[in-house]
Amino acid sequence: MRRNRRVSRDDGAILPIVLVIATTLSVVVMSTATFVTADLRYGRVVEARADRLAAADGGLRYGIEKLRNFQTLCTTKAGSGGGFTTIFPPEINGATAEVTCRRVGNGISDVQGWGVVVTGSGVPAGQTLFTTQGAGGSSDNVKTFSGPVFVADPSRIDLQAKLEIKNGDLWYTSSNCDVPTAVPEIDSGYLAFTPDFFRGPLCTELKWDTGLFSAPTGGTVPTAPANPAPVPTVGCTVFGPGKYTSPPQLGDDNYFLAGDYYFENVTIDLQNQSLIAGFPANSGDTAKIASASCAAAQAADKQATLLAGGRGGATFYLGGSSKLNVLNGGELEIFRRKQGNTYLSILALDAPGAGYIASSLSFNAWILETKSGSNNDVAIHGLLWAPHTSVRLGNITNAANGQLLGGLVVATLDTQASASASAFAIGIESNPVDVKLLLISTATKDGAKTSIRAVIQYRPDNKDLAINSWRVTTG
Repeated sequence: MRRNRRVSRDDGAILPIVLVIATTLSVVVMSTATFVTADLRYGRVVEARADRLAAADGGLRYGIEKLRNFQTLCTTKAGSGGGFTTIFPPEINGATAEVTCRRVGNGISDVQGWGVVVTGSGVPAGQTLFTTQGAGGSSDNVKTFSGPVFVADPSRIDLQAKLEIKNGDLWYTSSNCDVPTAVPEIDSGYLAFTPDFFRGPLCTELKWDTGLFSAPTGGTVPTAPANPAPVPTVGCTVFGPGKYTSPPQLGDDNYFLAGDYYFENVTIDLQNQSLIAGFPANSGDTAKIASASCAAAQAADKQATLLAGGRGGATFYLGGSSKLNVLNGGELEIFRRKQGNTYLSILALDAPGAGYIASSLSFNAWILETKSGSNNDVAIHGLLWAPHTSVRLGNITNAANGQLLGGLVVATLDTQASASASAFAIGIESNPVDVKLLLISTATKDGAKTSIRAVIQYRPDNKDLAINSWRVTTG
């Protein structure tokens, strides 16, 4: 009996041990579970951040590629202020991205770099905005525009000869870009793009005058001297800058000194005459029209102007009914002149000012017209800005020049050239001016954002760009 009582004293001793072990294991398990849960949460945060970073990186590279191919409106007026935002098309691992591009350096105007802009300003609904023709309406004539092209309404294009847009797209305005505007000329084969797998129509809800392009600024319309007398030299008549209210008394061969000219209600008719304005002084300038008679006057002007710290080229400001007609045997070449941040050759004044008036020509008048023929030449090296009036290039043949090399902004455009035309060109001449752009790509996932910013140095004429900086700013 006494032995059994000693054994009974150990009854229940195991329970506290079990409780201690159970409690300890519970604490360990709970601590481990808490750690695992925290680790999982952290893993999800890291994963989401990686997804946002990948999406932001992809969006920025997408924006840069669009910029390189001039498939963005960032360099236009839309890129000013808060900038122009596009949505990166696909989601990346559930993260969405948008890219905002804005100008941070205004070294170049918002229209520089566009080959052709047809605004349709004032043109009644249903009336053609852009026409191409060839001799006899032959469909075998192929004309080439280089660089991006804007036509306000592509359904109002009438192509009677084939047109190729090379290294550029056809932009247009629509209130609903989700529904593409039909362009019958593409289906008929009269409008083609090079390369055709990459280029084509592009839509924007912005209009030419409210969101895309603004008039060139920086130049000064000359109001004196009034009607300066020409200076006849051997074989060449030389004119100086100033204000002309009557047509200049042209000789057979004429040279307009580098500078600014204002013509008020003046029509310049060139028939069996040549007119060369300014001298080439910029990278990429190459004379298109030979002018042996005025070569000495041009060379003397260049030497004197550059020695005095001046600049080359000429700008014609047109007010009232002023216009230029290149008739049979006529030759016209205007070298571009830098005005502010635009290389400018011809500007139809949009508004009056002290000592000058606005252009009175509307869409149904030609501010520049060349007659059909094989012995008339036109070469405009700088921008031609005339958004409310029109340009017509006649049926240029053989080796005659019909070249608008600095961009063209008009209400309507009529171009003609026969199959034998060897010097018909409308596009963009190279220039050394660039613009700095800030691209911000922002990716969103799970309510958090990650952004990458890059400063891009860009030249619209040849699509060259350099990345000045690249950094992650948030996330």
